[in-house]
Amino acid sequence: MPGSKVAGLSAQHPVGREEGVLSTLTQSPTARQFSRYSVVGLSGFVVDFGLYGLLTRGLGLYYLAANVLSFSAAVVNNFIWHKRWTFRDQAAAAKSLAPDATPPLALASPAPLRRLSFQFAVFVSVSVVGLALNSSILHAVSQHGLTQVTFGSRADLFAKLVATGIVWFWNFGANKLWTFRKG
Repeated sequence: MPGSKVAGLSAQHPVGREEGVLSTLTQSPTARQFSRYSVVGLSGFVVDFGLYGLLTRGLGLYYLAANVLSFSAAVVNNFIWHKRWTFRDQAAAAKSLAPDATPPLALASPAPLRRLSFQFAVFVSVSVVGLALNSSILHAVSQHGLTQVTFGSRADLFAKLVATGIVWFWNFGANKLWTFRKG
């Protein structure tokens, strides 16, 4: 019907229903956070897999020990980027741009450092659970007969990829709910 509106769309703007749903999803703060989380996760993936490969293939370190070290390096990388970009507090970001913003020396006060320390402790706790899940999945999948036959000496790399994909969702949900929640 000309000029009528259906689900927020007007005849003057002929956008299909699918495009309208996609637009709504990309406007969601959670969807934007998940997109940013995924970009940061990709950088963590590069750190994790790169270091894992170096430790296992280059230095001959046992795969589960290498997993702990590479995963831990990725945790630090991800915390920094999630704090600064993915889950940054929009109100704090707006305040820092205000002309009467707090001078830099005031940022060194104990309260923000305690908050940062607390957030990092929660992030590490979430990550330890993620590491336990990741290592368990890595071990189970890499030792599975089908994985061994299919991937041979690269079974651990395939298993690490599977584990990383599964733990990715745990980490996003837990960090959104506990680590970087507003308040």
